[in-house]
Amino acid sequence: RASDLLHRINTTQYQGFDQLFADCLETGCQILNLETGIISQITGQTYTIRSVQSVLDSLAANQEFHLANTYCAAVVRDHKTVTYQHVGQMDDMQNHPVYQTLCLESYLGTPIWVNGEIYGTLNFSSTTVRENGFSQHEHEIIELMAQSIGRFLAADLAQQHQQAVEDALRESEARFRTVANSAPVLL
Repeated sequence: RASDLLHRINTTQYQGFDQLFADCLETGCQILNLETGIISQITGQTYTIRSVQSVLDSLAANQEFHLANTYCAAVVRDHKTVTYQHVGQMDDMQNHPVYQTLCLESYLGTPIWVNGEIYGTLNFSSTTVRENGFSQHEHEIIELMAQSIGRFLAADLAQQHQQAVEDALRESEARFRTVANSAPVLL
């Protein structure tokens, strides 16, 4: 059941992003019955694939694209989940670079929020048409998965920040000791 798989993702202690991302993508592809899953990071207008599971050999981690050339541009623009069930029938999408190069007909993508900002997207797609579109339940599944990823990323950022603060404090204390130890002794 989807709820069992989502619960497992939310309660597993992952050792790092690679493990979490791979589990989310594999689970999402399985639940949604879509062959491609991507977790992206968006910096300015650059869309970078952080993790991918796909039957399409042309997609790989660390690939970069201009955000406007991805289906995810609509997710970022609208700040919400976006779906396409049959891109080939949408006049304004037939010349889209993703459709032209990968022939992705169906798409379900949602923002990954970290500390109130869009970090990137979680999206699933397929070269086959999604005859019945995507259900509200499928929207909820991808949004819950994106929330889990966002919480994991936010916790990691907080941990990095805390480490940086502690490192700076240790460095400051060491400088103080050096200055104190080299100061002339006043009697």
